[in-house]
Amino acid sequence: MKKIYSIITLLSILFVLNSCGDDSDDIVSSGDVTQMYGKWTCVTSEDSYMGYTEKDNFVGQTLTINSDKTYTSSSESFGLKGTWQANGNSFTAKGSNGKTITAVFSVNGNYMTLSGSASNGVTFNYHFKR
Repeated sequence: MKKIYSIITLLSILFVLNSCGDDSDDIVSSGDVTQMYGKWTCVTSEDSYMGYTEKDNFVGQTLTINSDKTYTSSSESFGLKGTWQANGNSFTAKGSNGKTITAVFSVNGNYMTLSGSASNGVTFNYHFKR
């Protein structure tokens, strides 16, 4: 079960809402994906599946989002690399292992939040720091 959550957590890592930090004007609400580019380290994570919730399973994992619509991850569960697409603040990623996640993203300065779901049914909420 922990392996499933690890896989889902990594899938989730690429996405979604609820920003960390204060409510400053730096929050990206227009879906400016260029704010996502770069290397991020997960600082908190929460994965839920079939009524079970696991916290901080993805903490310390990294995610690098590249401008050429590719990404790399330190998590094998998600796929060490993959591709992504964005529409507004909605984000979809497909890992090299064939798994897909859809999420909403929010960027506030050096913090990013991804919230969504993975193709295996796991829902997630991840917070990253640059």
